[in-house]
Amino acid sequence: METGVLNNMKPLIVFDSVGKNFSTSANAEGDDRFWALRDFSFDVAEGEVIGLVGPSGCGKSTTLRLICGLTEADEGSVLIHDQPIKGTHPSVGFMLQKDLLLPWKTIQENAELGLLIRNVPKEERQERAASLLKRYGLGDFLHHRPHQLSGGMRQRVALARTMALDPEIILLDEPFAAVDFQTKLVLQQDLLSVMRSSGKTAIYITHDIGEAITLCHRVLVLSSRPATVKSEMTIELPESETVIERRNHPEFNNYFNAIWEQLDIDGGVSVS
Repeated sequence: METGVLNNMKPLIVFDSVGKNFSTSANAEGDDRFWALRDFSFDVAEGEVIGLVGPSGCGKSTTLRLICGLTEADEGSVLIHDQPIKGTHPSVGFMLQKDLLLPWKTIQENAELGLLIRNVPKEERQERAASLLKRYGLGDFLHHRPHQLSGGMRQRVALARTMALDPEIILLDEPFAAVDFQTKLVLQQDLLSVMRSSGKTAIYITHDIGEAITLCHRVLVLSSRPATVKSEMTIELPESETVIERRNHPEFNNYFNAIWEQLDIDGGVSVS
């Protein structure tokens, strides 16, 4: 298996010839099953941010579910630190497209939720959540309810809730797809800053090619179902650049066009 290890580091996450199939009905057998992934291989180095792009329904979300232990491979292996994943993994944080904030709780209480589930002492979880919310520009909204915040602000709360757990690996499933373009750029800048300052390892699903180029070290293009890694592109834009500067970099369009040529164009991939 060809590797794409950042700075020649040992892989943190490894997919080795993974296959995953699903049934088309509750009692289906044999020919009624379909493969979401087949001979699916890639790796992720510690501190690397990987983007996954590909047609709708090609298995991108299934990939994340395999990493966090919500489902198991039917073929091959998925490893974290060379160990097979068995059940939900404590070092993995998951951020979804929907913020899933609890409407009856304050912003701070929502950011503390994962820590509460892990039985972190009250004073510690309040301090960790409040610190992150302030860092993300929400210090004046700690006692507000979710309905009092904009969509972009709610996604910042969701990011704080994820980061409060201090996960080693962050999985992001189109976290900014539901916000307008201007807000998306602001949130991308927030995430870019967080990833650089924390050095977290991340896998980012998006239908937006430009977003993948802006935020990721490498972009993997997946084929139609059953998904394999069709191609990969290493993104070599200056790390010090802002989101806007990265998008305006002379090489940005070259990366964009190269990735676009590899995609199954009928798969519903954004060209923004």
